Formats: sequence, C-alpha cells, structure tokens
Amino acid sequence: MEELVAEYGQAARRVMEAGFDGVMIHGANGYLLCELLSRKFNKRTDAYGGDIYGRAKYLLDMIKEVKAKTSPDFPVILRLMGSDRIPSQGDEGWGVADSIELCKS
Repeated sequence: MEELVAEYGQAARRVMEAGFDGVMIHGANGYLLCELLSRKFNKRTDAYGGDIYGRAKYLLDMIKEVKAKTSPDFPVILRLMGSDRIPSQGDEGWGVADSIELCKS
C-alpha cells in the first residue's frame, strides 16, 4: 500500500511537470478507493481497516503524498462518492454521513 501511495505522488509530479493544470484522484464508481472506504468490502484488520479513518488511511496518505510531490499552487482534486448506493444489511455501506465526516478531516 505504501508503495502505491509513493507511485501516486510520483505520477502527480510527472503530471505537473508535463504542464497539466491539476490532477484528480478518483475515489468514486467502485474503484479501489471505494472498496477500501466501504465497511461492506473492507474487512482489513490492519491500519487500512476498521473505523472510517482506518478505511480512509490509504486515500488520506495518497492526498498527502500527491500534495508533497507537487507545488502548493497545483490543484489536487478528489472525486469522492457521496454514497456507494449498495443495498446492504445494517450499516455496512458508504453513505453521505461518511462522506461528510471524511471531508471534515
């Protein structure tokens, strides 16, 4: 996981150096970031699982690394799902309240 975070940072640096206006981290539509955020799919017991902050660790580390590898005025945009809209039993999915909580951190 740490290696992937470092690779995202290097990719963002290359995007900036190539002259693009910004970079977007895609955390929607069922990609890996969505699966890690969801209680339904993320059953990890390490630092990348558990509560909302554990499940969001990969995403938050990625944002921090991307910002560290680019300039302060280089836009880093996050596309985050508001809800995974996956019917689940109990409180297993990712909902609007989770998105709001994560955005506050």
